Amino acid sequence: MLDGANGAPMWNDESALHKRSATSGTQTMIAATIGVPPGQWKGSAHPTSDDVAKAIKAAGQTKAMADKALGILAADYIDGQNLRAEIRVLAFQDSAQRCGVFPDSTPTSHDKQNVRDGHYPIWSPLHLLSKVDEAGNPTNAASRQILLDIIGYLSGTKQLPNGVALIDVYAQSGLIPSARCT
Repeated sequence: MLDGANGAPMWNDESALHKRSATSGTQTMIAATIGVPPGQWKGSAHPTSDDVAKAIKAAGQTKAMADKALGILAADYIDGQNLRAEIRVLAFQDSAQRCGVFPDSTPTSHDKQNVRDGHYPIWSPLHLLSKVDEAGNPTNAASRQILLDIIGYLSGTKQLPNGVALIDVYAQSGLIPSARCT
């Protein structure tokens, strides 16, 4: 990729690229979307999102380094840490799209409109996994009610024992609950 201002290559300095590990959920999700295995990414690996954020913020101290730096962070992390004033969120253009889009309708909104309407492809719902028998029932009978409770909490059909609606907690943190549960 070339910098439009001066035609110089950008994002090719590995010391300015900040990634997580190949097992990071965010890195794995982006890797699946762009078709680059998560273990083949270039750049400096960081153990936590906090470490990636610190590296990106440190790079922003000088214009030259800020122009070269690139890192990955989940949208809910950026919003939850109120980092939008310090870290610029980039639009993403999928191979089938004509232009890049933000997860939100604008760079400053928090509505996740482009996620909701399918324009922003880098998004992953929460998955629950359980060992089941041939009939699809959990092999551990005690797990069945726990799974049903979790599904109820996440879908908003059941409140947590403390009266908190988990779906409201997700929405307030920037996570996008499914419009319908199946």
